[in-house]
Amino acid sequence: SFWTGLLMLLPVLVIHYIGSIVSWITLGTGNVFLAFLQAFAPGFCEEIGFRGLGVANYMRTIKSERQIKVIFWLSSIIFGLAHSANIFSGGDFFSCVIQVIYASGIGMLLGAVYLRTGNLLPCILGHMSLDFFEFVRKDLSQSGGLMMGMGAGDWITVFSALVGAVLGLWLIREKYHPEIMEVWDRKWNKGEFNETVY
Repeated sequence: SFWTGLLMLLPVLVIHYIGSIVSWITLGTGNVFLAFLQAFAPGFCEEIGFRGLGVANYMRTIKSERQIKVIFWLSSIIFGLAHSANIFSGGDFFSCVIQVIYASGIGMLLGAVYLRTGNLLPCILGHMSLDFFEFVRKDLSQSGGLMMGMGAGDWITVFSALVGAVLGLWLIREKYHPEIMEVWDRKWNKGEFNETVY
């Protein structure tokens, strides 16, 4: 499921990387090591919090396939709204609104991949790589990661989030609900076994 999860993320990662590279060309690059550190913390912590705890605990308690879309939408919207806090750190208002929309779209894809695979590692690595490619940019490196405007590369990364939202919806369509329930049933029941008493 690790490789399946990465393959599910691949189209969006490629589009996003292209947008980041366009930003590197137009804006320059900053400190790569600092970018790695800036990408590691949110990539790991946000995935653990939003998907590893939020989605996983919800999936542990639901008994109905209808609830899959509830946690999908809930985790995606809350993930997006959490990024609105950047406005209180001094980020540009318009850029923060775009970042909320962007994060919601990426959150939809990450949530769908986690729901389909039950494996958080592809989501963590995908999230870290997206953030890393962005934080290498000179402007984000100098501003502590706060967006202060939108360039051509930024619009490409926003497009990648829209592709991510569509792909996320496609990955969790009703046809896959039984498969998703089976993944989570196996995940929460591994190590347990049922003995029939005669």
